[in-house]
Amino acid sequence: MNHRELAVLLKPVLWDAGLDITDAIALIEQKEKEIRGVTADDLYRKLLMSYNWYRLVEVLGMEYLQHYVLRDPVIERLFPESMKKRYAYVRTILLSA
Repeated sequence: MNHRELAVLLKPVLWDAGLDITDAIALIEQKEKEIRGVTADDLYRKLLMSYNWYRLVEVLGMEYLQHYVLRDPVIERLFPESMKKRYAYVRTILLSA
């Protein structure tokens, strides 16, 4: 994971999170579980709702997305409902491959 690209991806979604880029990257890299009440799952949700799938694959990588991002606790908090269904379907397709 390239830190510079990750920082560019995270910066626009952090406006209301109360985190700086360094804290956000620590969460994404699983170095911290929670910082100031924000978890990695919170950031994953924001990323899924803010960027298209191909951009996320480009920056985070498919393996990382499958292992950390496309989990029930993240998908269940997405909205609208159509987005929740879309990513649940993506997870199903990736797990069956």
